[in-house]
Amino acid sequence: MNPEKNPSLTDTKISATPELVAVIDIGASSLRMQISEINRTDHQIRKLESFSQAVSVGKDSFTKHHITKKTTEYCVRVLKIYRSKLIEYGITNHENIRVIATSGVREATNGIAFTDRIFIATGFAIEPFDEAELHRVTYLGVLPYMTKNEKAFSEQSVLFEAGGGTAEILLLNKTDVVFSKTYRLGSLRLRQKLELFDAPFIKSRSLMESQILQTISEFKASTNHPNPKSFIAMGGEVRFAASVIDQKPKANQLLKIEMNALEEFTSEILLQSPDQLASKFHMSLPDAESLGPGLLTQLVFARELGATNFYVANVNMRDGLIKEMASR
Repeated sequence: MNPEKNPSLTDTKISATPELVAVIDIGASSLRMQISEINRTDHQIRKLESFSQAVSVGKDSFTKHHITKKTTEYCVRVLKIYRSKLIEYGITNHENIRVIATSGVREATNGIAFTDRIFIATGFAIEPFDEAELHRVTYLGVLPYMTKNEKAFSEQSVLFEAGGGTAEILLLNKTDVVFSKTYRLGSLRLRQKLELFDAPFIKSRSLMESQILQTISEFKASTNHPNPKSFIAMGGEVRFAASVIDQKPKANQLLKIEMNALEEFTSEILLQSPDQLASKFHMSLPDAESLGPGLLTQLVFARELGATNFYVANVNMRDGLIKEMASR
């Protein structure tokens, strides 16, 4: 039998060929890219390579309300490097590349000018990405973890991701979303509050906690005072904490860590300056600046909601987008 004359065999051969895709995320404090391989026959995903570069999009947007020319051109340079890397992989079809931007670009008064400049200079078209879309892809990323362990999530739980500019909260009943909202609470915003008040270092924790507790009150009022048993934490800060406290979260499971251990580690982090953290843990200064506020936000939320189980998910928004691309 000649497979070239048999459409079914030809289609099977084509669909079995792995497809390379990429997602680029222009966040408040980082510009990240993830490249993955999708098997179209079984929708399995294999992560190939990830890239991350610190940027000042959020710092500009949240304080000056616009993205400066310097930051814009820096993003252009980074994205040109990412474009070269995609060409090396042979990823040139625009349908296999998704570029999204979060609160740092959405809240900037010159957000449209920023996206136009990126498109003209790099050819990357930044997609509109609102809160509803953000919740959906986050949920898609975590859902496989929960369905593998239905007994652990047979009651109410909270899915929480703390970013640089926003905190994304989903309230779940088993695996069904019953409430979702994005709050203007993030590590960059908390840092800016401290700078605004010019608070002494010793009072920084209490000031940040007051901001976090205010958001928790809003959340409780909107959801008729939920009582989640489990708290699923997402974000680079909490994944880093889990790797130091216990072990690195695995790609196919949720890692359970003790709240007391997280409390102790967070307290240690908050007693050190960003410069000290950057030197100690060999991380960039922007990552060091967001570490303490990001961990404190997760910890206070889990504690105030009364969660007894604290899980860390080794998944991010880019994973959710790639899962969506795999199932299309």
